[in-house]
Amino acid sequence: MKPKVLFLFTKNYPFGKPEQYVADEQELLAQYFDRVFLIPCEVFSNEQKAVQRPIPENFEILDINTLVAKGTHQKRHAWSEWFSVMWYEFVRCSDKIWFLRELWRYRSVLKHQQASADVIAATLRELGDAETFFYAYWVHNSAVILGLLKRRNVISRYICRAHSIDLYDRDWALVKTQGTKVLPFHHFNMEQADAVWSISEHGTKHLQQKFPQRAAHFATHRLGVDDLGDNPFRATGPFVLVTCSQISRSKGVHRMIELLSRIDLPVRWVHFGAGGDRENEVREAIKNLPKNIEVELRGFTPNDQIKSFYASAPVHLFLSLSEAEGIPVSLMEAISFGIPVLATDVYGSPEVANEVSGFTIPYTFDANEVATLIRNFLSDELAQKQKREGAKKLFHEKFNGKKNHRKFIGDLLMYGNDL
Repeated sequence: MKPKVLFLFTKNYPFGKPEQYVADEQELLAQYFDRVFLIPCEVFSNEQKAVQRPIPENFEILDINTLVAKGTHQKRHAWSEWFSVMWYEFVRCSDKIWFLRELWRYRSVLKHQQASADVIAATLRELGDAETFFYAYWVHNSAVILGLLKRRNVISRYICRAHSIDLYDRDWALVKTQGTKVLPFHHFNMEQADAVWSISEHGTKHLQQKFPQRAAHFATHRLGVDDLGDNPFRATGPFVLVTCSQISRSKGVHRMIELLSRIDLPVRWVHFGAGGDRENEVREAIKNLPKNIEVELRGFTPNDQIKSFYASAPVHLFLSLSEAEGIPVSLMEAISFGIPVLATDVYGSPEVANEVSGFTIPYTFDANEVATLIRNFLSDELAQKQKREGAKKLFHEKFNGKKNHRKFIGDLLMYGNDL
């Protein structure tokens, strides 16, 4: 039997701190594939490589950008390939003036990805007899590499996951983040990929509506987390509210100040995460909160320590006030411990935070109304118990990591390429 070799394209993983969800599924991938090439497509400097997370023994890092810079594998591709892809995207772009303004960025991305495709092609030639699989964790620059390889008939099939920023372009009405742009070669990527698997039902429906001719290629493959037990329950105060993200405008953590100032119960707010354009503002605003509110800004906290906190300290409500999300892993982790969740109604968040597990609120929420909702919930022991039971039930039904990852890998194995 031929060895199974997976090429897994990420943004940065295993370098740096983001993309924890890749770490969550790598152990299962290591069991199903004989060899896995990890390809971090947005790592260009030694500073980015300063933090490297552990990977399984049969994983190896293919430092694609270093190889491109060396030019070891680079060929001069025909002008026709460059022009064909650029023209394909230009014709289908809904805002052609915007496209022309971004032409230099598009040109640079495509040139780099052509060279990156050369590196992958050379690696395949050196690989020998194997069944290969190609999986881009994002419909992003890495997907362009795979699309080029398919056009060159180097590979025949590949799949992509789709999350949020790689899924909803700037024309999507719900995007409120200033400066959100169409990712380069969005139409090219959607046309070339044999399957694009969104992490949310919302994302799948969006793709099917936007690219109806490709509807059969889109499906939902949810992320998931492990079941590490139940959060200890305490019906009385001080009530613990938790948030976990950067303190940035898009994540909405600064809006916690307005909510907390309207709650007259004893509350302890614990925030995990650091950095962001609103951090200084939040630190200053905390000083003016009433005395019944206790605040802990814990900064960057390793994921295992956050999970330990959930396993040992009562948490009454987890909040996500973001303006743009695919489905936050932080929400999945909270309900995996049976912690009720409250989230804004953006993209896939209501698939986790809803009437079963907690609450969905409008992104343009009224602070008084939401503060009243939270206060009433914290004052009702029966409601707390019902939401906790519902959160755990929803986790097992839709976000159990072991179940979801096995289903994903089983489907991925249908997209092999014979060398």
